Amino acid sequence: MMNYLFAIAIFINPKGKKELYYGESEEIQNRLSNIHADFNYFQNEEQLIAKLKIISETKEYKKIKYTPLMSKSSIIIPHWIYQIYNYNGVYIHYGEKEAVRQAVAIHSKGKQVYGKAYPSKFQMLWQLEYYKIEKENATYIAV
Repeated sequence: MMNYLFAIAIFINPKGKKELYYGESEEIQNRLSNIHADFNYFQNEEQLIAKLKIISETKEYKKIKYTPLMSKSSIIIPHWIYQIYNYNGVYIHYGEKEAVRQAVAIHSKGKQVYGKAYPSKFQMLWQLEYYKIEKENATYIAV
């Protein structure tokens, strides 16, 4: 059997509302061990993000709560998305924290900058998918 590192689980919470957990398979299975849930498993973050995008665009899932889960034992490398605003538009730099900070420091002098940290790559990529819909004319720069 293939080892699936990531998962999405959709379930009904105790308040009777639909909820979605996404992240590391083992952590999700541990949290939902006594709850009936529909699981989807993925080999990598890109597959997980692609499925989240499809789910989020489905009318049925527009208003449900999305919760990312990671194990506490995971090595977390902070990832950042920085947006640089100037007269030419928006430039969005994303990647590991230090690399992004260095790139932004070079390109942001005298410009308005907004940045946000994410505890994992897949959480950053998921947010990036949202930005691509909301800010389709922005320039995206992977660092």
